[in-house]
Amino acid sequence: MKRLALFALAMILVGVSAYSQKSASTSAACTTTVIRSLSIDKNQDLNFGRVAQGVTETIAWTSSKAVKFTVLGEDLENVNITFAAPSVLTHTNGTATLPLTSYVKQNGSDDAAAAWEIASGATVGLNAAGNYYVYLGGQVSPAANQTRGFYSGDFTINVEY
Repeated sequence: MKRLALFALAMILVGVSAYSQKSASTSAACTTTVIRSLSIDKNQDLNFGRVAQGVTETIAWTSSKAVKFTVLGEDLENVNITFAAPSVLTHTNGTATLPLTSYVKQNGSDDAAAAWEIASGATVGLNAAGNYYVYLGGQVSPAANQTRGFYSGDFTINVEY
């Protein structure tokens, strides 16, 4: 009888022990930090105006005719800036092209005169106000026999955290 009682007690202990090992739990914290969305504003398009055949026209990145892109994001965060500058402008007829040299400069403060060259794919730090500045100038040199008419192309710029 004692054996039966010991066996029953052992089975109860084993059953309780086995039952307590069937589950476990823990938790994980879920957190996030919300930051300002990125945006880019431009002040104007790069417009060389009317350029005579055989005459070179240059717009420096410091000129009032240059494009200023203002990047706005989270204060002091790093962003990657990529851009694609056309090497030619295309006539509306689609067959004639006009070579374009682009001048792309950068600065963490709003000062084009102190800006320096930037390469596409560069990582830069936004300033304490969350801004960064990219300036675009360029040069066109129509040939003496350049097809007359309107030429255009697109400069694209992208920023991401």
